[in-house]
Amino acid sequence: MRKSIAVAAVLLTGALALGPATAGAAFPGVNGKIAFDSNRDGDTEVFTMNAQGGHEVSLTINANDDLRPVWSPFGNKIAFWSDRAGNHDVHTMNANGTHVRQLTTTPGLDGDPSFSPNAKKIAFWSDRAGDFEIFTMKADGTNQRQLTHNDALDGDPVYSPDGKTIVFTSEVDGDAEIFKMTANGTQIRQLTNNSASEADPDWAPDGRSVVFESNREGDYEVFRMKANGKHEVQLTDNGGDDVNPAFSPDQRFIAFASNRDGDLEIFRMKANGKREVQLTDNAAADDNPDWQRLRPFGRALLR
Repeated sequence: MRKSIAVAAVLLTGALALGPATAGAAFPGVNGKIAFDSNRDGDTEVFTMNAQGGHEVSLTINANDDLRPVWSPFGNKIAFWSDRAGNHDVHTMNANGTHVRQLTTTPGLDGDPSFSPNAKKIAFWSDRAGDFEIFTMKADGTNQRQLTHNDALDGDPVYSPDGKTIVFTSEVDGDAEIFKMTANGTQIRQLTNNSASEADPDWAPDGRSVVFESNREGDYEVFRMKANGKHEVQLTDNGGDDVNPAFSPDQRFIAFASNRDGDLEIFRMKANGKREVQLTDNAAADDNPDWQRLRPFGRALLR
């Protein structure tokens, strides 16, 4: 995995050392804003913009790194990773950037937060156990619990839309692959299995498929597969790295980051990979998009 933010390259090694690269779960509903991180002011801050790419607003402004924003299922909060307290920890804030709250305080590195669909829990990774493992906690930071236990790097945890499953990245077989497990850490199953690096999964809002990045073609491209790991389809194909995909709540679009123009920018495409549109355009690294759900649909997205 490539690294878009220098600090993250120090935190992770191997495939997981791509840097900021996690998308929160896509909860079915009406599309809202896109949150992302950018180092346009010299350090990494959290921004939001319209789904069409306009009205960019910086939600965090400080001399520290604030990165990997993910929306809560109700669209009123954002969880993110920050070193503002002197160590990398999980924080939350309101959708407008107010009321920042630090949730983790261990000496280890805590990051990659993802809300459960009822907003009561947050999954994240931490190296407090000596290597990177998946943990969960209540949304207020209490009841922190370790789910994975191995000597490999485990990261990028994302709750499924029904809250029963967590998809994640692991190097347990020697390279980065996509895995899933039950929300309590049992029944771990490997979904991808090849010599490439595959990471940063995100659920479709209906829970039937997963989008992810892979360098099986020599550079990183966005792929999609069924939730059981079958029927993989390549969605992007160019000479740059296309990474960190995130579904829109209505499941019609996928946001992702790409360095095809020389630096990382946020793009959007249809869920089948067609009609790519560039949303940001500057000399900085814009990365890690995640889509806000304004409100749920009146009925289930797909039955």
